[in-house]
Amino acid sequence: MQIKEPATLLIYADAGTNCKLKDDKNRLHYFRHFEKSGFYKINIPVPGSYALTGVTVEEIKPLQKVKYIEPLPPAERINTATGVHIGAENLPIKSPARIYPKTGRIETSQDFKKLPPPVRLFILLHEKAHLLYKTEKHCDQYALKHFLDMGYNHSTAMYCLTRILGNSPEAQERKKALFNHIKNL
Repeated sequence: MQIKEPATLLIYADAGTNCKLKDDKNRLHYFRHFEKSGFYKINIPVPGSYALTGVTVEEIKPLQKVKYIEPLPPAERINTATGVHIGAENLPIKSPARIYPKTGRIETSQDFKKLPPPVRLFILLHEKAHLLYKTEKHCDQYALKHFLDMGYNHSTAMYCLTRILGNSPEAQERKKALFNHIKNL
């Protein structure tokens, strides 16, 4: 399926169905397991050639963004960096990416490029948030807001965070906080 401009797909899924949206390079852009039969929306904010499995496309509409109306927390740090840049790639680090807030330099892990493009974007937005915030939950909230502003689905944002975080108590708290922000949309 060729998407020439950002779009929202209205799909029908049967209960128990797994849906996958992959680009022409076979990179995953959307995944969801549907517990209930019904109509759902999938946003495709980046034009391109995609293959969709597990569901039926009922209609393709112009992109319908999810509005993030909750205000972001006030900045926790005053930063002089004028932007962010990828400074080093393929490093043997545990986290998929890290940032040096004073310079805006982001370094990525050896596994970073193996992640689906939306997950990489969410991670980079999270790292960029560290220019303003020290608190991980605030960085997640910043990433969520900007991810949704770009046209991605809130379920994709949740997938991004759960794909990266483990099951530590802190990770569970971050997932719960992000879920609560999404629930309030």
